Amino acid sequence: MKIKKSEIESVIGKIQNHVDYNGKKFFVEFKNTLTFYDTNWSGGTKNQYIGIDLNSLNSKSFNAPAPWFNPVENTTIEIPEHKAILKHTFFCGHDLGLTLYVNSIYEPKFLTGTI
Repeated sequence: MKIKKSEIESVIGKIQNHVDYNGKKFFVEFKNTLTFYDTNWSGGTKNQYIGIDLNSLNSKSFNAPAPWFNPVENTTIEIPEHKAILKHTFFCGHDLGLTLYVNSIYEPKFLTGTI
C-alpha cells in the first residue's frame, strides 16, 4: 500500500538513519515472506535491501555480489517478528522510493502508529 510520509512520520524517523533518502515515495507491505530480486542491475532496475531490528533499530545492509555469483537473488526468506526489510528501488538511475516489508502481525499496530 502506498502511504504518505505524514502518515508514518514516526516510523520514517526511525528508519531514515538506515538509508540516504529524502524523497516522498513510501510503500509498506505486510507479509511473512520476501523474495529478493534485482539485487544487481537487471533491465535497468536495482533493489537494495536493509534488514532492521524493530526493537533496537540496528540495521544490516546487504551488498550484492557479482551477478554470476549471487546466492541471494531469488531467495525467499521469512520475515520474523520484530524485524523489517527495507527495499530501496532504482530504475534507469531514478529513485523510485522505499518499500518497508513488515511481518503481517504488525499491520494493526503500524496503521495506528504504535509501532
